[in-house]
Amino acid sequence: YNLGCSYDGEDPDDDREKAVYWYKMSADRNHPPAMYNLGICFRKGEGVPQCAEEAVYWYRRAARLGHPYSKARLARLYLNGDDDEDRKLALPLAKEASEGGEPFGSYLVGCCLECGIGTEKNLTEAKEWYEKAAKKNQEDALYRLALWKARGILTEKDPEHALKLCETALKHLEKAYGNDKLQEKLKELEKEIREEFRK
Repeated sequence: YNLGCSYDGEDPDDDREKAVYWYKMSADRNHPPAMYNLGICFRKGEGVPQCAEEAVYWYRRAARLGHPYSKARLARLYLNGDDDEDRKLALPLAKEASEGGEPFGSYLVGCCLECGIGTEKNLTEAKEWYEKAAKKNQEDALYRLALWKARGILTEKDPEHALKLCETALKHLEKAYGNDKLQEKLKELEKEIREEFRK
């Protein structure tokens, strides 16, 4: 598994095919983080042809072994899918991921409650789950709370506080975006929040 990770970094020269080879070796020995990483490789098409079915297969295997990241990723795939029966599976998986310490799971529980997927719609509870995830600096939850603050959902409208939440979210995404992209994204979010506040 560690050998796989050594070939799977941010560097474009990294050999993703070698990473997949070593992840597969570990996954065949029931190593959940290797299964999770294989799922990511298949989802993104890195080192292997892109294949959503294979990604789901590896996430499921890791989730059955209790891997919280895989449970959250699987829940997300179910939520984004078209199958209503699959979408109902998202909530219990997201809760299990949250119980395993994965803040993205808490965020997804909030999404289910906000949209009424697999449960009754409940904005108060959704906010509690978003706040739980936000306490661990989960970016999606911070951004969601920022939009709610801008729209005045279960709170007074407050664009300045909303922007602070967005800034916190983006600081945690700086590695993914890079500083220039970060500033660009912040301007986009600021515009979106100010537009929400004018509604």
